[in-house]
Amino acid sequence: MKRLRKQLKLGVRWLDCGWRLFKRNPWLLLGMALVSMVIVILLKLIPFLGSLLVALLAPVLMSSGLLAANDLSKQKMSLPASLRMAAFARSHRALLRPLRDEKYTVTMLILAIYALTMALLINISVEVMSDGAWAWDLAAVQGSDFLTALAGKSVACLLYLGLSMSLIYAVPLIVLRDEAVVPALGLSLRTSARHIVSLAVILGVLVGPFFMGGLTSFVFAPSSYAVWLIGGTLALPLFATSCYCSYRTVFPAD
Repeated sequence: MKRLRKQLKLGVRWLDCGWRLFKRNPWLLLGMALVSMVIVILLKLIPFLGSLLVALLAPVLMSSGLLAANDLSKQKMSLPASLRMAAFARSHRALLRPLRDEKYTVTMLILAIYALTMALLINISVEVMSDGAWAWDLAAVQGSDFLTALAGKSVACLLYLGLSMSLIYAVPLIVLRDEAVVPALGLSLRTSARHIVSLAVILGVLVGPFFMGGLTSFVFAPSSYAVWLIGGTLALPLFATSCYCSYRTVFPAD
């Protein structure tokens, strides 16, 4: 129990650190999050391929958020009011920074292929295990079909959690410390497993809006997209900055 409390407190510390970073330039981070959420929602509308395309882009989106957080860590004061709209206007360029900078191009390609391959394997595995039920709309099924679909979605979430754990520290290790890709992925997975409770605290910030969107789909399906867009835009910046703080705590020396 003492270890659990310690892990929970660490997660809260990461959130507090992330909030302080966010306040230094919320305009840039919110702009990046808004563009990211629009892209993700549009891709998710594509049957089957949507989740794969999101996985393909995930390392790029993660890298851009961490690079922005790294810049903010060196910024000792909040952004002046006169520069706020300019920061918001250039947010889409900041989002593409890992692709525009040649030193990240090859690494982003490798990580994107890794994420896409793992997502494809996850989707195929869950499709076979659930006989396609995991893709059913929970609001449209009842009884045993609902339980089957829920079980399939739960298994998929756990497998995607493992994929996320392999990336959450690997991305900053590769981008900020020039670590080799394969060792960084393994180190990230092991480190995430040791700090799973602390990471769950900051992951809850990101999962919350999507969970709420899923609940609203039972009442009025189209409203879920609005919840995801608004909630994700607000949650993504804090998640990114908190992940950066987590990385700096676990790997303090560059």
